[in-house]
Amino acid sequence: MTKSRRWWLTVVLIVLAAVAIEVGVRLARKPRAALLVINGGGTPVRDLVASYAGVRQLVGVVPSGGSTLVRLENGTKDDVTLAFVQEGNPAPGFLVGGEELDQARRDGLRVVVVLKPNEVSRYMEEDVEVDDPSPLIRMIRLGIARLRPDLPTFPNR
Repeated sequence: MTKSRRWWLTVVLIVLAAVAIEVGVRLARKPRAALLVINGGGTPVRDLVASYAGVRQLVGVVPSGGSTLVRLENGTKDDVTLAFVQEGNPAPGFLVGGEELDQARRDGLRVVVVLKPNEVSRYMEEDVEVDDPSPLIRMIRLGIARLRPDLPTFPNR
C-alpha cells in the first residue's frame, strides 16, 4: 500500500469514527421537552422550581414581563410540577401532564405557560431550538457553508 493510500485510508477511518460517535450520542441522548414560562404579571415570580420523577430543577426568579426557558428530560409518563411564589397570585404552582410534554416533544413544540395574577394559562408553540446540533454537525455545516456558499443555510442551527 502506498503512502498516499494509507493517508486517505486513515482520513476515511477518522471520518467514519466521528460519524459513528455522533450517531451513538444522538441515539443515547434523551429527548428534551421545553417549557417557556412567561411572567405576565406586575410582580416577579420567585422560587420557581420544576419537579419531575424525583428531580428538582431550580429555575429561580422570573422578572416582571420576563420569561425563562426550562429544558426537561422527563419520561413520557412523568408529570411536571411547577411551584412558584408571586404576589397577587394565590396559586402555589400547577401541574403539566407528561403526555402533553411528550406530544410537544414529538411534534417539535414547546409548552408556553403565562403567569398572571389570579390566572395561569398555557398553550403550545413551535420550538425553534428543538434539534440543537452537536459541535460536529455545526463544524460540518460551517465547512459546507464556506466551501459552497450558494447552498441553503440552516437558520438558528
